[in-house]
Amino acid sequence: MSAPVLVFDLDGTLIDTVPDLLSSLNYKLATRSLAPIPVAGINKLVGQGARVMLQRGFDMAGKHLPEDEMNVLFDVFLEHYSANIVVKSRPFPDVRATLDSFAAEGWKPAVCTNKLEGLTRPLLDTLDMTKYLDAIVGGDTFEKNKPDAMPILGAVERAGGEPA
Repeated sequence: MSAPVLVFDLDGTLIDTVPDLLSSLNYKLATRSLAPIPVAGINKLVGQGARVMLQRGFDMAGKHLPEDEMNVLFDVFLEHYSANIVVKSRPFPDVRATLDSFAAEGWKPAVCTNKLEGLTRPLLDTLDMTKYLDAIVGGDTFEKNKPDAMPILGAVERAGGEPA
């Protein structure tokens, strides 16, 4: 029998990424002369990936973006966010110790996030968090992303667990 796998979300669960996400969103809003979103407003924007956050941010600022314009702005947003992904983002207090405790008890910690895997890995590497995880799955790792079960079950398998 394989070790049990414990799958965590990333943003807002293991790592406080709000400051850098909000900074990149507000950077994009400023390029359109729109008012920045305050920290208190971010909770209404997050939870379904960066594209949805960007669209909701523009909607909140009073400018709905058509799909073709969103695609262009999303690429620019990702470029800015990639270059500034770990300016203020930090693991929440005691996350490293907690992951160590789970591993010591025989659990295999994994991450399953809707953040693109190409952003997730550098974020975790820069914060020296990769070593605590047996698997890392991003929103583009599989054909579907959360809330579909596919990436969660995939994270379990990649960590050496049995989805059943």
